[in-house]
Amino acid sequence: MSHSFKPLLDAEWKKTRSGFQLPFLKPAGVSWDYYVSPPFPVQWPPDADHRFFYYIYAMGHNPQNLVDGAYISAPWGRIEAAGTGNSPPKFIRLAKKLIEIGIQGERPINREEALIYEKREAAETYLGTLSLIPNENDKGAPLLREYFCTWRRHNGVIAEEIRKLHKPFFLWLGCT
Repeated sequence: MSHSFKPLLDAEWKKTRSGFQLPFLKPAGVSWDYYVSPPFPVQWPPDADHRFFYYIYAMGHNPQNLVDGAYISAPWGRIEAAGTGNSPPKFIRLAKKLIEIGIQGERPINREEALIYEKREAAETYLGTLSLIPNENDKGAPLLREYFCTWRRHNGVIAEEIRKLHKPFFLWLGCT
């Protein structure tokens, strides 16, 4: 299910940076860039449709004013991708301007977390195969939970925005 959205998103980000006002750039010197969430199933329980949303948001860094944190924007775009078939990914703009939704702390990840992030492709591939809620004895279910819950812990501000849009999936994950 791995897709390369970089060319598409680079063009959209250029439009965003040049055409949108960034009203929350209060501290001078904030360096903004876009980020892409992991894929979230359009519906949960999953079905044979295998459609996923990747949310596009901005993160701003300013080491002079905010050393161990980042400014986070609401999702300004979304990519809809099919896990199966040859349908090209489709970009949908969600906002006409960036809106800051919070400040998030940042810390280095430990070795255990790094190992979990190395399983990203396996977790996303497994998610793309589901057409029902996985059985708890299925070895992929813990992998999926571990990956998404780790991502959520490190990306709490944007994860909370996405959680509102995918409540059944987040309830199944059971992240603490």
